[in-house]
Amino acid sequence: MKNTMGAPWTEMYSMMKEYHKKHGHCVVPSVSKNDPLKKLHTWVIRMRYLKRIDSTALTPEKIRLLNNIGFIWDLRLETLFAPALTATSMQSLNQIEKAIKDLMKKHNTEENNAKI
Repeated sequence: MKNTMGAPWTEMYSMMKEYHKKHGHCVVPSVSKNDPLKKLHTWVIRMRYLKRIDSTALTPEKIRLLNNIGFIWDLRLETLFAPALTATSMQSLNQIEKAIKDLMKKHNTEENNAKI
């Protein structure tokens, strides 16, 4: 069976897996030119770009492998937090907000009664 991944891609993917294993995520920070992570950071940016333009260079198999290690394709905040903001969590946030307002009203009422 022919290896369609290519040695450079496989090498960088291995680096990404090691980074994920060490840090628990795949968000490689922007670093200085001399930092050893610069090559990995540049590769991560390229993978995101290739997926965004739907390039054939980023095969479904490569996408699957990156997805399997938790690769984040889009770093926009609304994309990162959208899964966490389900209807249930929004309902919980609304309940918390209401409870805080009720406590503030109660506190203000007690404070005003103490002044009388």
